[in-house]
Amino acid sequence: MSAREESRALVPALGVTLLLPVPLLNFVADGAGRAFAFAYLFFGCALVAAECFRPGSSGHWGAKMTALSAAMAIAVTTFCVCYWAVSGDPDAGVVVLAVLAAVPALCVVPYLVLLDGRPYVAVAFAALLLVGVKLTGCVVARLVYGPTALADGQMAMSWREPNLLVWFCLVGGMLVSSRGGRPRTPACHVTVAGHSVVSRHKRQKAPARPVAGGEDDAGQPEPVASPTPP
Repeated sequence: MSAREESRALVPALGVTLLLPVPLLNFVADGAGRAFAFAYLFFGCALVAAECFRPGSSGHWGAKMTALSAAMAIAVTTFCVCYWAVSGDPDAGVVVLAVLAAVPALCVVPYLVLLDGRPYVAVAFAALLLVGVKLTGCVVARLVYGPTALADGQMAMSWREPNLLVWFCLVGGMLVSSRGGRPRTPACHVTVAGHSVVSRHKRQKAPARPVAGGEDDAGQPEPVASPTPP
């Protein structure tokens, strides 16, 4: 499939992605509501990536990634426009956060789907990786700033005044994303570098066919059967 055909196939999943975080944008004034809006953007992009590389789909890696990148660019742009329309503040930091939410979905989820062959497990595992980065950053901030880290605001994720936790999550998310890409042993049918690779879950070892004149289990030569006369 070409990139245009892949893009057409992603239209239904992209529609869900565009609508998923919209209700939470009404709570952008609240820190928790804003955080959940970006989290829903990640989940929407991750679902699009899982749909693009779902088991049983065929296509070239380059075409799939081109279509997926275009779909996520549309999702990020729509999210930012809606965010600015609701908040009334065209903050450039929203673009940075939206891109940072989409990059792990673009890089990690296709890798996990091709590696394991289960799209929803790949989405859940990618989310757990990012949650693990955030929790590790909280532990590091607690160790660095001491027991008063939460009261001093060192656990807040303020992108206008980034602290240690913000930079830790930024670097950790990019490191997790850098581990994505094209796995060496794909688990779904996808064309990689001109070669078609099928799911390793579907590979079955063909039973060995007996060869006339070979050896039996005891190592003795087996007699060759003579042809049956007509």
